[in-house]
Amino acid sequence: MAKKRKLDLPAKALDSNAKNSPEADAMRVAFIQGFIVLTLSIAVYCIVALVVTRWYHPDLSRALQIAHNLLVDASSAAPKPMERLLFSIAVLLFPLCFFVFSAMLRLHNPTISPKTLRLLYTGSMVLAAGALLSLTYAGFAAPNPCAAAPQNAHDLVAKSNLDFYFISTFIYDHFEWYCGMLFPAVLAWFLFSDKLPVPVSSWSKKAEAAMSYIGGVAVAVALFFISIFKFPYTYENKYDFNSVYYSVVQVYNGLPMLVDHFTNTYGLYPHFVVPVMKLFGLSILSFSAIMALLCGICFICLLLFLGKIIHHKLLILLCIMTVFYNCYIYGRVLMGLDAYYAMTPIRWILPFSLLFFAVCYLRRRSKYLYYASFFFYGLGILWCPDFGVLTFLSLAAFYSFLEFENTRLLTIVKRIVVHGLVAGIGIASAFGAFSIVVRIFYGVFPDLKLLFSTIKVFSIVGMGMLPTPASFHPWMLVATVYLIGILVSVRSIVTRKVTPRSALVFLLTSISILSFQYYLGRSHNWNLLSCSPWCFILLTIFADESLTIFKKQRIFLLPFAGLLFVLSFSVFQVVNDSAKIIGLMFETEAKQKNENERALIMKNADFIHSIAHEKERVMIFSIPYYQGLYYGFSHTAAAVNPGLEDLFLKTDYNRILSCIAGDTSKMFFDAATCRFSSQIPLLLSSLYDVRQSGGTILYLTRKKKNENSKFLFMPDSAAVIHDLFDRDPNTAMPAAEGQNGPVTLGNRFSIQVLFKPTKVPATPATNWQTVFSNRQENAGIVLMEKNDDPDHYLFTIGGGQVDCPVDIDKWNYFSFEVNGARLRVFKNGRILSVSDTRGIYQNTGLPLYIGNYNMQGGFFWGDIKELAISNDLCDPKELSSTWDKVQNIEE
Repeated sequence: MAKKRKLDLPAKALDSNAKNSPEADAMRVAFIQGFIVLTLSIAVYCIVALVVTRWYHPDLSRALQIAHNLLVDASSAAPKPMERLLFSIAVLLFPLCFFVFSAMLRLHNPTISPKTLRLLYTGSMVLAAGALLSLTYAGFAAPNPCAAAPQNAHDLVAKSNLDFYFISTFIYDHFEWYCGMLFPAVLAWFLFSDKLPVPVSSWSKKAEAAMSYIGGVAVAVALFFISIFKFPYTYENKYDFNSVYYSVVQVYNGLPMLVDHFTNTYGLYPHFVVPVMKLFGLSILSFSAIMALLCGICFICLLLFLGKIIHHKLLILLCIMTVFYNCYIYGRVLMGLDAYYAMTPIRWILPFSLLFFAVCYLRRRSKYLYYASFFFYGLGILWCPDFGVLTFLSLAAFYSFLEFENTRLLTIVKRIVVHGLVAGIGIASAFGAFSIVVRIFYGVFPDLKLLFSTIKVFSIVGMGMLPTPASFHPWMLVATVYLIGILVSVRSIVTRKVTPRSALVFLLTSISILSFQYYLGRSHNWNLLSCSPWCFILLTIFADESLTIFKKQRIFLLPFAGLLFVLSFSVFQVVNDSAKIIGLMFETEAKQKNENERALIMKNADFIHSIAHEKERVMIFSIPYYQGLYYGFSHTAAAVNPGLEDLFLKTDYNRILSCIAGDTSKMFFDAATCRFSSQIPLLLSSLYDVRQSGGTILYLTRKKKNENSKFLFMPDSAAVIHDLFDRDPNTAMPAAEGQNGPVTLGNRFSIQVLFKPTKVPATPATNWQTVFSNRQENAGIVLMEKNDDPDHYLFTIGGGQVDCPVDIDKWNYFSFEVNGARLRVFKNGRILSVSDTRGIYQNTGLPLYIGNYNMQGGFFWGDIKELAISNDLCDPKELSSTWDKVQNIEE
C-alpha cells in the first residue's frame, strides 16, 4: 500500500523581519540567476530566429497546391511553415539554454558581499519590472490584428488590443478607482491580515477558504445554467452548437464515426456521450446538460487542484474568477458567444481533469492510478484528438519529470523509457477497447487512421489559419509566463530539488506550451484567452509562492504586487457584470426574439419526419448550422457524412454529389437557407422533381426516364441546338453546367422551349427561376421568373424585355422570334406580343445554361422537356401544330 504524501505547501509566515537573513539572500541569488538565464536565453533565441528568418524562405506553392487538390474551398488555406518552425525552435532551444546557463551559473558562482548582492537584486528587479511594463504597454497599445479584416463584430469596435480585451469592462471605465482604492485595499489585506489579533486572523482565514470554495462552486453552477438549453437561440449559439451536435445525432441514430469516412473536427466525443443520452433520449436538452455538467466539472477540478496546493486561500477565488471571466465569460457578456462546446468543455475537460489527477497522484503514488491514467487519457485522444494528444504527452512528461527526484542518470533514463513503453501500451489498449466496443454495438470496426485526418488538413495546408501578430502583442506576455514556468522546472532539475510543487509547475507549463499552438495556428484575440487559463493558474502559483517568501523573508513584494494586480480585478469584473451573467443563465429576451425561427425549424423538421421513418438515412441540405437540428428533430440519419460544417475535403464533397446523382436516398432541400455550394441546388433542380414542400423544405424525388419521349418540335436544318431533356434526366446535368458550349446566333433566329414550372415557396434558392440563359450585361438572352412572381416570366434580349405569363404545373410552349430589332413572342402556338429589342442581338461567348442563371442561381425546379434554337424564323403553322402535340401529351 503506497503511503500518503503531503504536498510541499509553503510554510506559515514568520513574524520576524528576515530580510537580511541567509535564506533571503539565497532567494535574491535565485532571482538574479533566473533573470540572467532568461535574458541570455531570449537573446540566443532572437539571434537564432533572426538567422532563420534571414535565410529560410519557405515555398508555399506546394502547400497551396495540396490545398487546391484536397479542399473544397482552397481559398481558406494559409500555411504557416515559418511560424511553426520558429515555435518548434523555441520549444527545443529555451529548455536547453536554461539548462546550460543555469548549470554554468551554478558552477561559476562568485562570492559577493551582501551589499553588492542587494544592489544586483534591486537592479534585476527594476529591469525585469521595466521590461514587463514596457512589453505590457506595447502589447495593449498595438492595433488589434484583426481590425483591418474583422473576424467578428467585436473586431469592428476594438481598434487596439486594449480595446479588444478591456472595452466595456469595469477596469476599463474605472481604472483610477481600481488603482487608487480597490487594489490597494486587496493588497493590504494580503500583506497585513495575519497581523490582526489571533482570533480575528483565524476567523478571516476560514472566511477566505469558505469564500473561495463557495465562489468556485458558484462559478460551476453558473456555467451549468449558462450552457444548458432546450433550443439554440442566438446566431453564435446555433453555429457553434451544431458544429458539435451534428455528429452526436448521427452516432445516436446508428452511424459510428470513422466508418464510411465519417469524421468531424473535434473528435469521437459523440461515442462517449451517446450512451448517457440513451438513458434520456436524443434531445438538445440532454446533450447540452451533459456539456453543461462537464463545464462545471472543469472548474470543480480547478477548485480542488488549487485547494490542495495554494496556501493563501483567497488566491483560489481570484484565480477561479480570473479564469472564469477572462477565458470564458467576457466574450459572452460582450457578444453572446454561447455554447462554444468545442473548447469548453470538449477540449478543456482533459487538461483540467489532469491537473486534479496529478495533485491526487502526488499525494498517493499508486500503481493503479499510474496505469489507469495512461488508459484513461489514451481514451482522451479519442475523445478530442488535438487536446487529447497534448494532455497525454503532458501526462507522460509529468511522470518523466518526477524521475529527476533520483540522482543516477542511468536510472532516470531507464524509467523514462519505461514510461514511454507504458504510454504506448496505454494508447494501444484504449484504442483497441474502443474499436471492440464499436464493433459490438455497431457491427463494424472503425478506421482509426481517419482520427487525425482533419488535423492533418489544418496542419499541412493551414486551413482557416490566421497569422501570428509580428509586432508587440499580449501573446508575448503569455509566452513570458510559460518561459518562467520552463525556467522554474529546469532550475529544479539543475539544483536537484524536484518537488511536487515544481512537478505541478512543469505539468502546467507543458499543457500551456502545447495548447498555445492553438492560438499560434489561429491567432485571433479570442483564441488567446480561450487557450490561456493555464497561464493564470501559473500566475496564481507564482503569487502564492511570492507572498510566502515576502512574509517569511520580506522580499519579493514587487513581484507579488504585480501578480495580484493581474489576478484581482476579475472579481470586481464579475460583480460588475453579475446582472449580465445572470441574464446569460436564462436568455429570456433572446429566446423570445428567436421564437419565429424556432417555429419554422420545428415545422420543417416535422415535415421531414412525416415523410422519413425513424433513423432512415436521408440527405438534408440546409445552412450548415441547421443540419444537426433537422436530423435531430426528424430522428433521421445522414446518407453521407460528414456534415456540411465539417465538409472540408473534396473527396467527401464528391461523395455527396455522387449520392445526389445516385437516386439512393430521400432528398430534402431547405431552399431558404442552403447556400453551401451552388452545385448542390444545381444538381437537385436538374435531376429531381419537387414532390412536396413544407415550410421552406422541398422534398425531392428523382426524375424518371421517359424512354417513350419524342421530339415535338419540327426538325430544322438551321438548328443550332435541339435537345430533348426528359428522355434521360442525366442529360440535363451537362446542359445545366453549360457543357454544350456557347451558341452563335445571327440577326435572325428563333427559340422554342417547352417547360412546366412548379409552385415552390419563395426563397433565395427558388426565386428568379431560369429556363435558359447566356446573359451578360446587355448581350445574350435569358428566360427567367419575373421578380418573385411565379406566374410571370421575362424574356430578355438586348435592352428589351417581354412579360410571359405562365401556367403553374402545366406545359408552357413559348416561341421567340428575333428578326433584327423586331421580337415576336408566341405562347401555346398563338402570338403573344410584338416588340422592339432596343438593339441588335449580340453574342456573349458564354455557354448556354439550361435551368439556371449562368450557374449563379435562378435554379429551375420544374421540368424542361425540349429546347430548340435555330438561325431561322418561326413558321406560325408549325407552332400551332406543335401545340396540338403538346396538348395530346397532357391528355
